[in-house]
Amino acid sequence: MYECAKLLSEAGTSHVSLVTNGYLMTKDIAYQLKKNGIDRIQISIDGASPNTHDRLRNKNGAFKGNCQVVILISHKESTLKDVDMIYEINELNQIEKIY
Repeated sequence: MYECAKLLSEAGTSHVSLVTNGYLMTKDIAYQLKKNGIDRIQISIDGASPNTHDRLRNKNGAFKGNCQVVILISHKESTLKDVDMIYEINELNQIEKIY
């Protein structure tokens, strides 16, 4: 993946993005992604609550893990930022809790 990103970046691609569930993201991986030309990481948050996200991902603790990844890539020195949020219709009243 790093090699592909580097090749795309060196070829002059305007943006090299990565869409990930964030499960395996670490500080070192985020650094390597940036170093090799990835300038945008997209992490999905599925729902306004941990229960909804974990249920949709079929993985307990997935919401907490994704929130930690968002914090990891959102520090002020990082340009690796993009969080997509997907809400279930029955949770629209909880959007304010996220923001």
